[in-house]
Amino acid sequence: MNIIDSRKGGSRSADRNRKKFLRRNKKAIKKAVQDAIQDSTIADVGKGEVDVNLGRGTDEPMFNHRPGTGVTDQVHPGNDRFTSGDQVPRPQGGQGQGPGQAGNSGEGEDEFVFRLSSEEFMDYFMEDLALPNLAKKQLSVIESFKKQKAGFSNEGSPGSLSINRTFKNAVGRRIGQAAAVRKQIKELEAKDPRTEEEEKKLLFLRKKIRNLRFIDDLDIRYVRTETIPETKVNAVMFCLMDVSYSMDEERKDLAKRFYVLLHMFLQRFYNKVDVVFVRHTHVASEVSEQEFFHGKETGGTVVSTGVDLIRKIIDERYPENAWNMYCAQASDGDNFENDENALRESLHKLIPKLQYYAYIDILANKYFGMSGEPSELWGYYDEFSDQYDHFERAAIQGSEDIWPVFRALFKKGEK
Repeated sequence: MNIIDSRKGGSRSADRNRKKFLRRNKKAIKKAVQDAIQDSTIADVGKGEVDVNLGRGTDEPMFNHRPGTGVTDQVHPGNDRFTSGDQVPRPQGGQGQGPGQAGNSGEGEDEFVFRLSSEEFMDYFMEDLALPNLAKKQLSVIESFKKQKAGFSNEGSPGSLSINRTFKNAVGRRIGQAAAVRKQIKELEAKDPRTEEEEKKLLFLRKKIRNLRFIDDLDIRYVRTETIPETKVNAVMFCLMDVSYSMDEERKDLAKRFYVLLHMFLQRFYNKVDVVFVRHTHVASEVSEQEFFHGKETGGTVVSTGVDLIRKIIDERYPENAWNMYCAQASDGDNFENDENALRESLHKLIPKLQYYAYIDILANKYFGMSGEPSELWGYYDEFSDQYDHFERAAIQGSEDIWPVFRALFKKGEK
């Protein structure tokens, strides 16, 4: 059965009912979402709507037969074919037509397929993931507020009275009001002799000048301020990827998928976190997102160049006392043999600056068959794994490993 809501727009009750349904079937939906992830590529996750089959165990919605019998003129909301007054044709071939043989036993229920929006799907997809060590240094956007002047106002508190502006207004007003009066006084004083009436007017004008108010209500000005948010980004994620000759297209594809997932994760929950893309062969460079995923350059493998570049970027742009810093490295585990000491020295300088360092070993055993022999970098990194609690590593042997590895590295909780 397909139930289609043809009502225009949404309603609060429909939204509440949908949320209630999601809450009550959360466990089943989460399992269905995980099953759907296994059947789709990483790049497709979160794109468009997703149909989730909840099987036959849903508690809601429940559909019951209408009590009583008879003919009704009511057309229920939700159909996309009929309006009030239409005649519903009788199904051709009689009731219950369909393929299959008749039987004398068996019962069941139709499966219920529920359509999750892309937004709802991603909520379940990312629900139990988080960047590690958030308890030590909270990865968030620091929202502070500051007050800034926004002109002057005729109203305000005594504490915001602008004495200078009020005084200037008062002086300007008195000069303007007195100018015309002084002109009249000057004209009357020039007359000689003056009539009695002119003498009275002259006395009145002089008194008027003396009685001008020093400060009038119209002169008073208050400093007007407005509060504006002052947003400070305080986290940066470094994505370091080996694109050397030994990283063939299969390896690069797996690395790209991992970073697509990581980038999507960061953008969704931490959209104000800086993301820095660094690629390296025998030399390293900071690149744009487009170049990071689609660049064509290749060469030898000197991992320390990438680590050195990240340290340089930190020194130039990210003060340690103001930033939470994370790094994720993807590589096939190959490295120039003479680079071991330089890499060790550079990592010992970089890792203490970070909240977390994740190393992803991609297809390290491809050319070793099933021997399980570790890669060069995996061996290098033994000492870092032992020495630093916030250094983690994992291996990816195929596309099916990307999601489990990602969840293991970025699962909620302390590392």
